[in-house]
Amino acid sequence: MHRALLKIVLGIAVALGLTLTAAPVATAAPAPAREVSARAAEDCTVQASAVGLAKTTYTASHSKLKNLKAKKAKLKKLLKKATKAKSVKKTQKAKRKAAKKVTHYKKRIKGTDKQIRKARATKTTAVRSVSATQSAYRACQAGDSAVPGPIAAGANPLDFLGEVLDSLGLGYLVKILGLDAVLKLPGLQDLLRLLGLGPILD
Repeated sequence: MHRALLKIVLGIAVALGLTLTAAPVATAAPAPAREVSARAAEDCTVQASAVGLAKTTYTASHSKLKNLKAKKAKLKKLLKKATKAKSVKKTQKAKRKAAKKVTHYKKRIKGTDKQIRKARATKTTAVRSVSATQSAYRACQAGDSAVPGPIAAGANPLDFLGEVLDSLGLGYLVKILGLDAVLKLPGLQDLLRLLGLGPILD
């Protein structure tokens, strides 16, 4: 029991960058980096939150894409109506006015097409984020957390942060939502601090 408790204390100390001195009569090796990282995420709270955020993001992106497609369909009908109206106008003034409407709807359709392409790309990334976060969650439930161990001396904190987020399946969500939004996930900051990334969060 005492030996197990000592291993936990030493493991946390390693994660926080502390140094402990063992008594002369006994020695104990620090817990391996993988053991520390697995213990840090063993309750799977972060992974579960990541899955929830990924699914919410997917739902929002799907809804946005659907609305944009409906908007384009409506604009195409208006363009068709304006084009027909232009062809039956008699005076030059009326023709110019009708032509402006046609140009207006064409521009709006072009802008909507651009939004649709962006929304479609976002949805594709969201689908990948759902898959990645679910995989990380299942691995955690199976006791095989892929979260890397505490940051090594001399390592680039930002590179290590990227590794941690990717291991949680959050890399795709960072591309969609931005880093600040992802860092608000419940429990994520606590995990990052345990892994030695506290200074870049403050």
